[in-house]
Amino acid sequence: MNKILNVLSVILFLFLILSCSKNDEEYLKDFNNYQVVLSNNDYDVNLSNGAIGSDYFDLKDSLSLSHKERLELAKLFFDNKINKPNDDVLVFNNDGIITHPDITTSIEIKYFGNDKSTITISGFADSTNVRKENIRYLRFESKVYKLLNQNEKFKKIKKSIDSKEDDRIYL
Repeated sequence: MNKILNVLSVILFLFLILSCSKNDEEYLKDFNNYQVVLSNNDYDVNLSNGAIGSDYFDLKDSLSLSHKERLELAKLFFDNKINKPNDDVLVFNNDGIITHPDITTSIEIKYFGNDKSTITISGFADSTNVRKENIRYLRFESKVYKLLNQNEKFKKIKKSIDSKEDDRIYL
């Protein structure tokens, strides 16, 4: 009798876990409610629709994100809980030293067209020196850039930007 109860409890537990996890289409459907823009000093990439642009380099283009790439972006977004903050978040090292100029990355999030939050990540931030709750933002940023760098159109655009003369001075 105990064996039967144990087996039933394991089956029930597995059923609960499986029924609570999102399937691929739910990730994409939920991600469509957000507009997520990843920005650095060179360009802005709208992860929701693939638009990429740079005011400084006078660039406007768009990436053709495959279904697989969009799904991966949606999973990174929700699995790293990037949708959770409702205010602005600053991610920097906890050593008390702020270095200027700091080349930052920002993640601007809109939900149903309304501003939700902006996550600003210091260019000097590393996972061993930031607060534990902010590591997820570094992980998201890193994995998104890794995913984008696998996209042929993104590589071409990035190469074009890198080949242009940059005479900006950061003070």
